[in-house]
Amino acid sequence: MIDRAADNDGDSLELAGAKRLPSAGRVVRQLVESVVFFLLAALIVEGWFVSGWWFPLRIAGSSMVPTFLGPHVIVRCSACGIETAVHQATPVRHFVCPACGHRGEGEIVRKVPGDIVTVWRIPWLARPPRRWEAVVLRNPDAPAQWIVKRIVGLPGERVRLAEGDVFIDGKRRQKPWGLTRQTAVWIDTTDDRRTGVPDALPPRWHAAEDSAWHEAEPGRWVFHAPNAGRPDPRVRYAVSPDDAVDWLAHRPPAGTVTDFLYYTPERSRGNTAIAEGGLEIVVSTEEAKAFWVRLRHEDDVFWFDIPLRDRRPCRVLSNFEYALVTEAVACGGLPADKSGTVEVSIVDRILRVTYDGAIVVQGRLPPEMPWSHDQPLEWAVGNLYGGKALTVERLATWRDVFYRPGPETPFGRTVVLGPNEYYLLGDNPGVSDDSRTWQAGPGVPREYLIGQARRLNHRDAIRVR
Repeated sequence: MIDRAADNDGDSLELAGAKRLPSAGRVVRQLVESVVFFLLAALIVEGWFVSGWWFPLRIAGSSMVPTFLGPHVIVRCSACGIETAVHQATPVRHFVCPACGHRGEGEIVRKVPGDIVTVWRIPWLARPPRRWEAVVLRNPDAPAQWIVKRIVGLPGERVRLAEGDVFIDGKRRQKPWGLTRQTAVWIDTTDDRRTGVPDALPPRWHAAEDSAWHEAEPGRWVFHAPNAGRPDPRVRYAVSPDDAVDWLAHRPPAGTVTDFLYYTPERSRGNTAIAEGGLEIVVSTEEAKAFWVRLRHEDDVFWFDIPLRDRRPCRVLSNFEYALVTEAVACGGLPADKSGTVEVSIVDRILRVTYDGAIVVQGRLPPEMPWSHDQPLEWAVGNLYGGKALTVERLATWRDVFYRPGPETPFGRTVVLGPNEYYLLGDNPGVSDDSRTWQAGPGVPREYLIGQARRLNHRDAIRVR
């Protein structure tokens, strides 16, 4: 319907019921108001709830490796061809290849900027900061600078670092499994022989001359016994699994494992042996119902009977006199056309087996059982003599983070925190300045903590070594 309506000039027409179009001034004003409102909201969010959304916060150093990476380069070794991540500040002359040990020569493949982190204050509005949280805080020695560390000690606690672990009020504190994997430092992997030059990389895994194991292709081992499926007397009359299992054994690259970090070779000491870590395996089979993993440490041996096709609990056997109590749930049920990832580890005196990421065995070593870091962990993968076909690949070993005590200071090696103080460490203790070294003292006041640190950017999976 069209109405005739006269304005002051008496001759204009408009649609009945239609609103007048806003003037240009009104549009500009609404736009300005929206922009101002958006900026105020952004500033409130940035200042009080989450920092880093609008003004990116990039990691610049290497004290939180491998959780957060600063600017780094991917270097290809000129001798064996594998690629590894190295902190950007590392001179090429200090480069050390983690696979073949070649020094001083490498080709920079690409440069990668540091991780972007956001600072989350929201969780702390309802609760205080918790142990093992990665946090952004003001540097106690330079409060204008923001840094990232991890909380390990809470107000009122007595903190001591010993045997590479954190002791709180005299008791060893175990890291959550997710954090253990997040801070793991990789030692070696059979993928090196697949991605590099196999002739320059002798295999780290070895089998006996008459073994049914053979390396079908670089980094991929196949078990094929000529008498597969038939009873073998070595299994029938075996006294221990060592007598019944055909083993594929691992040898560490340097014969031992230390806290040396190839990511920062010019700053890593590498003079402390570490005997805590794990083994990751990708396994597939069309016939074998189970396989074995052996963990040897000095005179102590653990054997793990891990199901593949059948669903049943994993069995853990040992040769020592101490009582080992483990909790196990059913695992296995691997389809014939699929592969599964199995991981066995000993960290913080906790023995674990995971199956496709889920914990299926967990047990605590007895407190009276000695555990020295002087001798490395010795790993082996095996199948029963006469067992059915089995394939393992992507075998990779890793070590746990090792918290070394700080230098002798007036505070001593046991720190008593005040009612409002926290104890913080870096995930790369060999290079980190933290509660062990700060001139302001080991205890960090609560008001210095800003919020949780969370990585915002997505980056390629990098196995820091």
